[in-house]
Amino acid sequence: MSIADAIASLGLVTAAGIVAGCTMGLVSLDKLTPHQTAKLHECQASTSDVHVRAPAGAGKTFVALHYLIERLHKG
Repeated sequence: MSIADAIASLGLVTAAGIVAGCTMGLVSLDKLTPHQTAKLHECQASTSDVHVRAPAGAGKTFVALHYLIERLHKG
């Protein structure tokens, strides 16, 4: 599922609206890299605040979006 579809599934906006309003580069991303997946799992396993630090363009926001969408779906 793409980020646009995941956000749209929450009923906040349509996938078309997201695509129209966002940069195509971010919206077209739908899979985490192995490193991003490992960091996402670290965030999921943590019982306290997590600080994600990486160079520009490494996908920090993308990992955060995946984490937030997952949390929103769980309620």
